[in-house]
Amino acid sequence: MEPKIAAILDTNVLFEIFSCHDVMNKCDEVLNRGGEPGGRDLAYRRERARAAVLLALAFNEQCTATYSLHTEPMAIAERVKDHTDAPYAAVFLEFVAKRLLHRWHAMFPEAEDHVRSNAADERLVAKASEFRCPLITDEGNTAAGICHKGLRKRAADAGVPVYTPREFFKAFYSHMDEAALVQDFLDRFRMEVPAFLDAHQDSETSRTP
Repeated sequence: MEPKIAAILDTNVLFEIFSCHDVMNKCDEVLNRGGEPGGRDLAYRRERARAAVLLALAFNEQCTATYSLHTEPMAIAERVKDHTDAPYAAVFLEFVAKRLLHRWHAMFPEAEDHVRSNAADERLVAKASEFRCPLITDEGNTAAGICHKGLRKRAADAGVPVYTPREFFKAFYSHMDEAALVQDFLDRFRMEVPAFLDAHQDSETSRTP
């Protein structure tokens, strides 16, 4: 029996979790124009990524089932595969996701999904309505606040609750201790690394710095 879907995850949230591509780009952009590493823009981007990863840790802790598109994230991953964060993503997918987040039921049903862009947004809203669950997205989540347009507006117009990762965590996982979640993850990370390296000593992933 399939677990009950608790939330629909937009592609941008997935990339916040398993890739540092957007954070690296923003860092380069800010520093190249003479901005401060501790400035508002970078602080916002770091917090956005942190909130998404924290949500993934909560999903794992609660054995949560989520639904995401398959084609769109795969197409984006193909475009950024040669970026400098590719080794980070490889380690996350091959090690973190499989060994440390394995209790999170992240579903990517390939058979029913060949859409991108606006059509992908429509599919996400339709699935949220079908499963009667919230939609989690970072679209419209800016340093100046939440902008209610695009996917957020489309979902709201359809009666679908919309959350950023941080909003969802506060709404449904506020009873969880953030520091304890992070510490547990780090403890398990350190414990699993030796066995992973032994099993993958000849692979590219194990040689990633």
